[in-house]
Amino acid sequence: MNRGPDKNPDLHGSVPESSPVALLLVDVINDMTFAGSEPLVGQATSVAKTLILTGVAGNICILFSANDAYMRDYRIVVPADCVVSNTVEENEYALKQIQQVLKGDITPSDDLDLDALVRHGTPRPQND
Repeated sequence: MNRGPDKNPDLHGSVPESSPVALLLVDVINDMTFAGSEPLVGQATSVAKTLILTGVAGNICILFSANDAYMRDYRIVVPADCVVSNTVEENEYALKQIQQVLKGDITPSDDLDLDALVRHGTPRPQND
């Protein structure tokens, strides 16, 4: 992601108490209840309306974490170039499910407007 004074902010590792966006690196399936989870994750999800999920096992960890987030009315952003699966086909399938079923945004990281996400913190698109 492009960062700098005129670019997108770096949201990883620091979550202001009022930030409507949380960037989570997912390496295990998390049931999103966050009981006993690290304080940053709990803080991030207590104020965030949008979750940006990145990490490995896109067809398992990312997909199921995104599903959990969807069921809790978070807006889901999964940059397509920030997740991997065992095979290209599994990764493409997971991204397609996230986009079509979970109404997630799979815009590549370089094209994401993090400033707009932070400013607006908009809820996820509603089902048609």
